[in-house]
Amino acid sequence: MYDTVFQTTNGFALILRIYVPADNKKAPQMTLHGVIASHSWLDIRMRVIGYAPISSDQSWRYSKLKLGDAVYA
Repeated sequence: MYDTVFQTTNGFALILRIYVPADNKKAPQMTLHGVIASHSWLDIRMRVIGYAPISSDQSWRYSKLKLGDAVYA
């Protein structure tokens, strides 16, 4: 598990928690923490669901992205 902290344009901290499965063929799971937000990429638990490369294990394998590229996309 990794936490990445971003600063929003209005100065707030935004925490993206990334769960990395032991099996690197499975897609990482990304969740926002400490906020309540509404966006087409987020479900009601603040899990990132709308970013195509991590939307499924198969999409993750075919994307050939490294985790850092997915986090900072």
